Amino acid sequence: MKKKTLDGLIIFLIVVSNSCNSPNEPPVQYKHPREMTWVTDTIAYPGSGQTMMTSLWASSPNDVWIAGHNDRSQGDLWHYNGTKWEEVDVFKDIERSPKSFSKIFGVSSNNIWAVGDRLYSDPLNSDNREIGTLIIQYNGTKWFEHKQPNKVRVLGLYCRNSNEIWACGDSGMVFKYNGNTWQSDKIKIPFLSGAQYSLVSIALHNNKTFVLASIWDSGRRKNSYYFIHGSLNNWTVADSMILDGSSNSLKWGIYGLYAASFGKLYSYGPGGIWEWNESNWVQVLNLNTTFKGFYAFRENYAFALGDFNYVYFYDGSSWTQLMNFAQTEEIIYTDAWSNGKEAFILGHTFEGWPQKTVIWRGK
Repeated sequence: MKKKTLDGLIIFLIVVSNSCNSPNEPPVQYKHPREMTWVTDTIAYPGSGQTMMTSLWASSPNDVWIAGHNDRSQGDLWHYNGTKWEEVDVFKDIERSPKSFSKIFGVSSNNIWAVGDRLYSDPLNSDNREIGTLIIQYNGTKWFEHKQPNKVRVLGLYCRNSNEIWACGDSGMVFKYNGNTWQSDKIKIPFLSGAQYSLVSIALHNNKTFVLASIWDSGRRKNSYYFIHGSLNNWTVADSMILDGSSNSLKWGIYGLYAASFGKLYSYGPGGIWEWNESNWVQVLNLNTTFKGFYAFRENYAFALGDFNYVYFYDGSSWTQLMNFAQTEEIIYTDAWSNGKEAFILGHTFEGWPQKTVIWRGK
């Protein structure tokens, strides 16, 4: 009797297992952005001339964060709870000073990071000011500042998990946090006096750290760009290019890197979107405009965001412009997020005064 019962249980489990993996199950259906109903939110901090949010991170449609620049150092960080946007005043938790955010990135809803820069004034001489590194972390309740001895703007941020946070910025500085302590390193690239050297973006892909570097030399009208990979104290310049008017051939997107959750690495910038094939960059969108952001939910569900009201969507076979974002007022789109059923598109106005943040919400 016991053997018959056991045999019956085994057969039942096999049937249930096979039914759960049945090839006849319909695939998960995602909404094309054209099928979504879109509404617009406009954010302008009272009394300010510039409320320009440029970076977005979300854990869900009810937990969306945006960060950027405000000329009053208020209204440069906002949160959406599914109902409304609210300003996040980090000065309740950290030291007050003029500040601006470059990037926001999260590990989870209670582990969120934002980076940028502070502007410190000499108490004995108000005309003497210096840039300070700004790295802050939210634990679900309050913000904490991770102070660094290096006085540089932080431009790039990537969170792999709670024990691996990467940041980069001016003068070739790279920062890594292991959950307890920080390490820093400087990627050395020779440049002439008067030029500005910055690491503009950082990302992890296939257990390797990738960095984009730029040397802007406006005086000599020559800009140099570098694609770098490696780890702390062990960096390799994989490729470089010079744009000087006579040579303007782009090999990758110079503005930013995007490491997708499905294991691909992209770059974006003037001219389009590029995909890394583990040995070279391949251009997947070639367009005569400048792209300021990129977001991919799946290989067949991606957004390219740029100047002049351009938002392009990739459905796995082709790129198409989403015309509902082409407004009469010029908007620079910079970031996006989607779970395939709802989406957020972030941008800010370029002309007119005051400059405002625009967020499209679709579902």
